[in-house]
Amino acid sequence: MAFKCSCGRFTVQKMAWTEKNAGRRFIACDDRYGGCGYFELVDPPLATREHTVINRLLNRIKVMEDGHMRGIEEIKGHYEKEIEKLQQKAVIPLYVYVIFVCFVLFMVVNAGSNEK
Repeated sequence: MAFKCSCGRFTVQKMAWTEKNAGRRFIACDDRYGGCGYFELVDPPLATREHTVINRLLNRIKVMEDGHMRGIEEIKGHYEKEIEKLQQKAVIPLYVYVIFVCFVLFMVVNAGSNEK
């Protein structure tokens, strides 16, 4: 149930994911950074066992997400190196092309001067 807090904004109901209150619903001022700071826990404290299980599951999720991100960073680094190698290889044919065009122009100019 939303109601207006002392700063005139509507309150919102959310779920806490801090270690101390993981899994507990709370009502708070919708303006987190400039509001009145209203905060009220809706759910009663969890039993010790529930609290421990939720925090362990949250830690497992964090470990898996961190491992997943490390894997993504490794893959990203690998492909960045591959892109760099391909970009370096692409520069060499450009030099060859420029030299070839200069050579052809030189031959055309020399052929024209030999005919005179």
